[in-house]
Amino acid sequence: MKFVHKIAFEQTNPSLKCGICALVFALTASCSINTAKSENIPRGGSDCQSCSSESSRRTSGSGGARTRHPGSVSIADPRSWPASAIAKITVEIGNSRRQSCSGAWLGNRKVLTAAHCLVSEEATVRVQAINVLFGLDHGKPSQTAGVESYLIAPLFGPSDHRAEAAADDWAIITLDRDLFLRPIAVREKTCDELSNLSSQKGLFEIGYGMERPYFPTMASPCKVGCLKGGVFAFQCLSNNGYSGAPILTGPLDSVVIVGLVSRRSRDASVGVASTLSSLDFH
Repeated sequence: MKFVHKIAFEQTNPSLKCGICALVFALTASCSINTAKSENIPRGGSDCQSCSSESSRRTSGSGGARTRHPGSVSIADPRSWPASAIAKITVEIGNSRRQSCSGAWLGNRKVLTAAHCLVSEEATVRVQAINVLFGLDHGKPSQTAGVESYLIAPLFGPSDHRAEAAADDWAIITLDRDLFLRPIAVREKTCDELSNLSSQKGLFEIGYGMERPYFPTMASPCKVGCLKGGVFAFQCLSNNGYSGAPILTGPLDSVVIVGLVSRRSRDASVGVASTLSSLDFH
């Protein structure tokens, strides 16, 4: 597995093109949402032309909205694969602030997560400030390791808050040692394939969210509304802590990663994920 990407930022201004609204339309077939409950999601028609930058702003890692998931949500067994290969990633920012994300073990010392967990508009995170924990059971990890380095998607722009920018919101962390964990493979899926998996209730998610920070949480099924361009909208787990969590498919003994949680609406009713089409495994 070869990763050839280096850190490269595309400094772009936040878009006012209502990318989130387009994604919601793909998921629900209607952009006419009750804005009293989801004030940052613009409605269709002319309202989408005048949405503010706050409407399409990335909000993962901030706020206190709770996930609204139409399926079943439960604690996953941290000792059993694939939950054992899901990471809780904590990042220390300054002396008093810490943010939390999720990630997935790819093998060969590599952990997949969201780029915005490690890079902000102000600065990149020091490797010494990153903690990667696997198999949390009542907060106690089964395995952990230090961080040697990390690579950010070349086209990731920390100041680009458009929904479409989620396509490049991924990062690869390299640990300082290998772990005795079964990895999870990444498999890129087309729009039609994701839509079919969604209709067959074949998608699920595992991560570490704010409502259950000391255990992995699994939600199934995830409902997907697919758009081209390397992103899709979904209804699953998307509140604080789930940035970088994988969207999975397949039998529990042979699951693969088909998406990576990037951002969400303010009320966490709709999330946006990357298809990882720009991730180079060659």
